[in-house]
Amino acid sequence: MEITHWLHEVGGKQGLTSNVFLINKEILIDLGTKDNANLLLQNLKELNVSPEDIKKVIFTHIHYDHTGDPSKFPKAEFFASKEEIEDLAKYGAQATVTPSAYADIKGIKLNPLTELEGFNVIHTPGHSRGSICLEKDGVLISGDTLFNNNIPGRIDLPTAAPELMKSSLEKIKGYKILCPGHGTCTTK
Repeated sequence: MEITHWLHEVGGKQGLTSNVFLINKEILIDLGTKDNANLLLQNLKELNVSPEDIKKVIFTHIHYDHTGDPSKFPKAEFFASKEEIEDLAKYGAQATVTPSAYADIKGIKLNPLTELEGFNVIHTPGHSRGSICLEKDGVLISGDTLFNNNIPGRIDLPTAAPELMKSSLEKIKGYKILCPGHGTCTTK
């Protein structure tokens, strides 16, 4: 589904999987769950995008419902916040919430995301210590920091930073379109 000329929703809405967003037909934001990898590939194909076209995969955080099956994107570089990478190294499967997701993600090289051209990378600790949101032209890709109806993400999972959620939510108030990690994109 097209959100803007540069942003498409290409995954989500199936079970506990996260939404997946495609930017400029070459960057994926999150991957959903591994169980939904084939549906993601089918949705990309409908947009004439092959797995080899994907240059970057950016994780808003590294919970199992966002990390999917990285092996499907052989030419991609993978990115997460420095804090998510540190927590993955320190806490292992607790950082991803499930051992199977940890097994899938621990074998890839995760690069720290410091910037993304044309986007404001916003560090929003709360749901996880290393959660990030991405904003461009009033469109906020919020991961699990914020959902529709101003509902904040859970702060009771391993690696959460509940004491920081309120200040993180303050950072992301100025959006026009909200594209959360779960649910539908909505206008303010």
